[in-house]
Amino acid sequence: MKKRSPFRDTWKDYFSFSKRERRGILAILLIIFLQIIFLLYLKYFPVKDPPQDFTAFKKEVDSFYVALDRSNIASEKTNNEIDAEIKLDTSSGKIKRPTELFAFNPNNLPVEDWRRLGFSDKQIKVIKNYEAKGGKFYSKENVRKMYCITETQFARIEPFIAIPDKAGDHRDTTFKKHEFKPLMVDIGIADSVELTKLRGIGPGFGRRISIYRDKLGGFKRMEQLMEVWGFSDSLYQSLLPNICLRDSDNIRKLSLNNSDFKGLKDHPYIGYQLAGLICNYRKQHAGFKSVEEIKKIPLVNEQLYSKLAPYLKTE
Repeated sequence: MKKRSPFRDTWKDYFSFSKRERRGILAILLIIFLQIIFLLYLKYFPVKDPPQDFTAFKKEVDSFYVALDRSNIASEKTNNEIDAEIKLDTSSGKIKRPTELFAFNPNNLPVEDWRRLGFSDKQIKVIKNYEAKGGKFYSKENVRKMYCITETQFARIEPFIAIPDKAGDHRDTTFKKHEFKPLMVDIGIADSVELTKLRGIGPGFGRRISIYRDKLGGFKRMEQLMEVWGFSDSLYQSLLPNICLRDSDNIRKLSLNNSDFKGLKDHPYIGYQLAGLICNYRKQHAGFKSVEEIKKIPLVNEQLYSKLAPYLKTE
């Protein structure tokens, strides 16, 4: 007798239904089919919402605009006054204050008076930092040297600068021969000890200035002081009345054709990468014919060339 497979009995257990179960399955399938039909045709029968009454909302909006118009009318005079005092420069996007010219002494001049003259808060801050460091204006030229004041601004206020003449002070003439001259330090030749005589310059700062000047080969412009690490613009402005550069041509020059790689890279304006390019260029072109030829090197733009050219030679 052939043995029945157990898998066959298992299959029948899962897929054999009684008459009652078949009726239940058909009923479920019919319900699912009807729901699908209902969802498909539902979009053709949109539900219309009852009309909304926006009358109260429109009244509130209208009352808001009326109140806003009244506020604008009430503040029109104030706005006109503000516009008369502060104007917007549409070309630069900066606020321009009105200018008022009057005779003034720049020493310890109040902030509000600087503003009346047309200076910005940033410019006034630089001036006040200069005064806080002990700086004073002894002449109109001292005012002109303030880097924050443009030539146009100085030309406008120059006729109104009134600095009292020290010679007009009521002092006993017998003491005039004992008056001390203001301290003046030549930053082109002063050593680190002499530099410490300046207010705000300590021994460490004096050494840094001296070392940087030696690396450069000498100062060509007084503004090069601000290239020294830690030297701020406010400190520079405070030192202007007490520093000078009598011989700006007394500088040590590097030879583009004879200086070695180390001598070139140690210069603050050259560095490692540019020194290598200079050495490669002079090998390929049998040396530099002129200092201006260095502009053919990609790293040398007009700004760098103007700084570097006074320190170079071809001999």
